[in-house]
This record gives sequence, C-alpha cells and structure tokens, in this order.
Amino acid sequence: MKSSFRLNDNALRYLIFFSLVGSLFLHSFIRYGLLNSFVGFLLPKASAQVPVINSPNGFTPDWSRFKFSDMIISESGSVTYPRTRGTETRTWTAGQSISEFMELGDFETPQLGIENLNLSTIASAQGINLNGLTLDDFQLTQWQTLPSLTEAIPGLGNRNVTSVKPVSDFLRRFGITGGTIGNASQNSRLRDVQLGRVINLKNYSLTSISNIQNTSINRFGDWQDSKINGVPGLSTLTWDNLPGLQTLDLSFIGKVDIVLREIEANRTRSISGSYQQGFNVPCL
Repeated sequence: MKSSFRLNDNALRYLIFFSLVGSLFLHSFIRYGLLNSFVGFLLPKASAQVPVINSPNGFTPDWSRFKFSDMIISESGSVTYPRTRGTETRTWTAGQSISEFMELGDFETPQLGIENLNLSTIASAQGINLNGLTLDDFQLTQWQTLPSLTEAIPGLGNRNVTSVKPVSDFLRRFGITGGTIGNASQNSRLRDVQLGRVINLKNYSLTSISNIQNTSINRFGDWQDSKINGVPGLSTLTWDNLPGLQTLDLSFIGKVDIVLREIEANRTRSISGSYQQGFNVPCL
C-alpha cells in the first residue's frame, strides 16, 4: 500500500493546497516529493483566476467548475521516486491531463475524500450507464485476488460460485465449480492470483460482479495504484461531488482588499508573512 508524507499543521496544508489552485489543482499534501517535481510542469505561462463563489463563510472556490480532466500539463517531463517495492517513474507529455498518469494514492487525504466514493455515486452524478462498461474499465479489478475481492465487496462471499460469472470462470481454471465464493477464497492456491491474469476482464460487464458498483474505492486491495481515469467517470466528476470538500472548513481563508498604503499601516492581525517568520507578522 502506498504511504504519504502529510503536513501536521492543517492550516499550512490548506495554504499550500490553495496556492496551487491559482493555476491547476494538484495536491493537498506532499507525497514522495512528487509535489515539488510536478508544480513546475503544471503552472501555465499565464496566470489563471480561480473561480469562486460568495458563501456564508466568505469567498470559496467554486468546486463545481473543477475536474481532473481539465487539469492539463503544460510541459513534458518525468520524475523518479522511491517506493517500498523499489523505484517508480512517472512520465507525462505536454497537453496531457493529470488523470492519465496520476494515481488515486496521490490524492489520498480527508480534504478530498476520493477514496470514499463508489461507482454508483460517480455514475449517478453524471448519468453514466455502468451496464455499458466492462470490468477492465475499472482498473483496480485487474490486480484483485479472490480473497481481496471477497473482503472488499459486502455479501460476495455468501454467493454461490456459479451465480457470479467472472468468479465462476476464474475458479473453473483451478477445478473449483461449486460452493460459496467465501469458501473458495480460502483456498491457499488462490491467495496471490490476480483476476486479470486468469480471465479477460473485457469479456464481463462491470456489474457482473454483484454489488461492486456500491463498494467504496478504499475497500479494494491496493486501490491507491489505480490511475484517476482508471475509475469510470472520476476524471470528469466535478469536485463539488467529492465527500471531503463538501465539509471542508475554509473559514481561515482571507481575501485581499484594496491596500491604502500608509493609512492601513501598523496592522497587527495580518495574515501575511513567511514560513520563516510565521503567518501573523505585523504589517508596518
């Protein structure tokens, strides 16, 4: 499973998060140093304005106008960083959406709550017909094992093997043709066997595995490894549908007004400053 370096101070995390909103949203936290590597490639040559709305808490970003598919890389590049299983390299090209190469684990944070979404919620918000998709369209099914799938999807283990076509075809390769899926998943031979290596996931409807569409993303094994566009509809889902942003406290955000030079000097409750001096430095 992937891990993330998180900033302990929530206010500091938010300030970093919204400084990036000025062009394109990328991270609300720093992971493996990827943030520093990507920012230079994400920032457009011309400055962009953040769409905002006037809410009871003041001016806040208009989340309904943000989605991953609109976050376009301005320059080609790559970055290599350490992982528990060795090193990983990300490569991107100019004009590419970040949803094509960034992973769910890059955005694992309560401030977004992407991992709490399920396919039904995403599809309902955009009018997507999940019956027209295949299991292969849901990228993380490729590396699910029968034990991880049974653990992830409530009630799946109680179903008979023959009632779930992809599972039935998968188990037939191992000579298992009956019983419950839960019992079959305890077979030691299947512990590390990925579904995508045994059956062709393109041959099965996405909803052919019972209740997969109602299971939250974070219940699946190694869900963090999935690309953003590996979850049907997520790249075009507007951010007002993200669970974390619906409850995000933005009361700390300040709005710059017209500065009247000497008339407004000697202010002691300023939000200006720096990481070195702090963020409540008197404005003299």
